[in-house]
Amino acid sequence: MEHFKKNLDRISLQFSLNRDQTEMIRQYALCLFEENRKYNLTGHKTIEDILDNLIEGSLLPLPGLDVPRGTFFADLGTGAGIPGIPISIFLEESTGVLFDSSIKKIRFIQEAAAKCGIDRISGVSCRIEEAGRAPEFRESFEWIFSRAMADLYIVSEMASPMLKTGGFLYLYSRDSELAENINVKKHLQELGLEVLPGSWNNTKQPGERTEGILLKKGTQCGERFPRRIAAIKRERDKL
Repeated sequence: MEHFKKNLDRISLQFSLNRDQTEMIRQYALCLFEENRKYNLTGHKTIEDILDNLIEGSLLPLPGLDVPRGTFFADLGTGAGIPGIPISIFLEESTGVLFDSSIKKIRFIQEAAAKCGIDRISGVSCRIEEAGRAPEFRESFEWIFSRAMADLYIVSEMASPMLKTGGFLYLYSRDSELAENINVKKHLQELGLEVLPGSWNNTKQPGERTEGILLKKGTQCGERFPRRIAAIKRERDKL
């Protein structure tokens, strides 16, 4: 636990977290660690691994992204709350909806948020393609984040119908080569999305680079999106 406290202090300083934010991060890491011992919510087994890889990894791009105060965001395929809970802690005035198909994981998110004093997020258990057709979520979010749910082709179709025109989609992803595929570009164009040039990078250790893809929604996408996941995967597999 000494290593955990030292790394928590480092993260607090690195991201200029105040005392309340630091305590929320600590409590969330402990909640996830304890719950993971019982229900295997994530493959990261140690408290230090949860803090360094899941939580810090979720925070890394945020200082470089221009996310306004009061932003309404979504986290697609949140799992145990990654990256949505760390995002909500960092962006203090934001509100967010965290989506996952697992009722067990959404239940954990709700319990962890209550324990940590995070009252600006809600968890929704449903299939993402169904959320994209629901009136209460379609074209509702200013920012959407997704980490490890699926590749660029799939996530972009899931996310675009839920984004407001002018909104942004951020993927914790290294699919930069896929983004250059001509058929992927055509797909993104149909969805009203464009990949913005450049990617964030942050060096945690010498020689280590982390990357992400930022997209902007310039126009509305067609009513036929999102399709069922099986149809999206069939098209993706043809690439």
